[in-house]
Amino acid sequence: LMWDLAPEFNAAIIFAEHRFYGKSQPFGNESYATIRNLGYLSSEQALGDFALLIYHLKNKRLLVAQNSSVIAFGGSYGGMLAAWMRIKYPHLVEGSFIIIFFLIYSTIS
Repeated sequence: LMWDLAPEFNAAIIFAEHRFYGKSQPFGNESYATIRNLGYLSSEQALGDFALLIYHLKNKRLLVAQNSSVIAFGGSYGGMLAAWMRIKYPHLVEGSFIIIFFLIYSTIS
């Protein structure tokens, strides 16, 4: 859906990596070494990271996007983050598009 809508709105699609996953290791090889370090592995910290990323991109990297709206997309955990971004940072995120799939399991034959 994002891929179809982006060209219609001349939009940029940005994917942010959640801290502690992939190459985003805030303490390098020591990221998982202590409970103190793991204290920074939270959705609250991730939201702050995303807010800083939006600010940086709009004000330092994509200057043509300074007055552009930001819509957060996500599914499952990413969908929760998208909703929370809209709630916590309404001055940065004008909307969120959330996709959550439910699996219904039945033992009835």
